[in-house]
This record gives sequence, C-alpha cells and structure tokens, in this order.
Amino acid sequence: MRTSKRSITLRIRGGLGNQLFQVLALEKLAEESNRRPIIDISWYNNKVNLDSGLSKRHFELQEFIRDVEIQNPPRKICQLNIWIERITKMFPRLGQVTFGYLIEPKTINRAITFRKNISVYGYWLDAKTFPSSHAQIRPRIMDFLETSVKNKKIRELLDRVVGEDKIVLHVRGTDYLTFDEVFVTLDKSYYLAAINRIKEARKVSNLEIIVLSDDYNYSKRLLADIPFPIYFVSNSFELNHFETLYIMSKSLNLICSNSTFAWWGAFINTNFDSILTFPKEYMHGVSSSEVFAKPKNLEFVL
Repeated sequence: MRTSKRSITLRIRGGLGNQLFQVLALEKLAEESNRRPIIDISWYNNKVNLDSGLSKRHFELQEFIRDVEIQNPPRKICQLNIWIERITKMFPRLGQVTFGYLIEPKTINRAITFRKNISVYGYWLDAKTFPSSHAQIRPRIMDFLETSVKNKKIRELLDRVVGEDKIVLHVRGTDYLTFDEVFVTLDKSYYLAAINRIKEARKVSNLEIIVLSDDYNYSKRLLADIPFPIYFVSNSFELNHFETLYIMSKSLNLICSNSTFAWWGAFINTNFDSILTFPKEYMHGVSSSEVFAKPKNLEFVL
C-alpha cells in the first residue's frame, strides 16, 4: 500500500459493472498523482439510495482491489458528502478548490494539486481510464473470477453454453424497468436481430438460446415467443454476479443487454472467433459507441 500522506478517495457507487470501471479509474489516478487510494463505500448504506427504487447493491470488489483502503464513514458524513457533490456539480471550480472534489477526472487537475486530500466520483465508462493495457486487465479479471466461482452447478452450465450452436443472451430487468425514462428497455426486436445476425454468421440452423438475467420472470415474458429452443437459467442455480460474468466470458455467441455489467461480459470474452452483440443505444439519447470502448468481435446491433 502506498505510504504517501496525500490521498485520493473514490466515492464509489452502482453495481458490479460500474464498480469495475470506477476502481480501475481510481488505480490509474492514484498512480499518476502518487496518492494513497481510498474507497468510500458509504453510498451503499445511504438511505436516499436505498429508498430510490434502485436494485439493492453491495460493494463486491473487496478481493479484487490492490493496495486500497476501504472506508465506510458514518451517515452524517455521507449526507455531507452528498451536499458537496451537488455543489460541485453546480459549481465545479468551487467544488474543486474549496472541497477538493472532482467529477470523473481523467487526470488530477493541476489547480488542486496543492490539496493534501481529494475526492473523486462518477462512472468513468471509458476503457482509456484503465491503469494498464487491456491485455493486462482481462487476465486480472479472469483470475479474479476463477477464484470467485464457488457454485458447483457451474460446470453443468458451461457444458451447455459452449458451442457454435449455443447463444448466451443477457436480459437486464429490475430497476431498468423502474427508470425507463432514463434506461432504454430493450424489446424483442433487438434480441431477434442479434440472434439472426449470429445465425447467418455461423450458418447454423439449430440454435439454442441460454438466457441469463437479473429478472427471471421478466425475461420469460419478454422472450416467450422467440422461435428457437430456449433455456432460462433459473434462480435455483443461485448464480452470483461473478459466476454470471464467468459464463458470459466462455460463450462463443453472446448477446448483451445495454448495461455496464453485460459490457464486461463481452470485454473479458477472449474467444478468438466469438460473436458479441451490444445494443446501439445505451440510454435514451446516448449511443453505446459514445460511451463504451468496442472490444474485438463486438458489433452494435439495432
């Protein structure tokens, strides 16, 4: 762990997909500014977030982070930080100079290098903010997933998903349905277009679809009339997020939802002949190509 007296604190938020982007951005910023990295996880205990309608989230990367201190300040400090964030969004310069708060910096602003401690927050949905090359990040994440996979039923699923005639399809439901004014709710047309794209490329007529989702019942309703054999991975498998990503990484054909979580499934998929699809629109008015780096073999569809 760095022994520098100066620190940089990440006020982390969101689910696993967002957490990976943020932690990697913190590592890069801490290294470039020679600061001691700290992760503030109080967002996950903040009543405002718990009551907002967002799906329940937990900080999940305790075993992934390297030489980073984790802090969980009391609720009063958390509420104060929320107000400072709001001030920083309205008056960025004031927030930087007065409080040392920065929104998604790609580098540490020279104007506040005099500050002993600074705080950063945001989402950094940009692979350019990774602390090292993609060739180094992928095996690091895969090694982490290998040690995180505890489910004995994984082998059964892996045997089922591997093959040119198998498609792993990810459906995001839950809070995407609640906040449909922000998130694009994918309809059946996207999934059919992606399936047909893979069918044409593989020249395989007998496809099987394996569906992974955070919302089992919604995924069954959405895909009820898909004209292919379809297997919904039920809640009985009790897959955690790491195990779901691990299965996605092993698929030769992967259809992603418009989520950061699914993007990571495509990013760590290193099968040289894999076909990966991602929706063209990430959020309303925001194209996926504007937000995400494009992994090899990934196509933006519909």
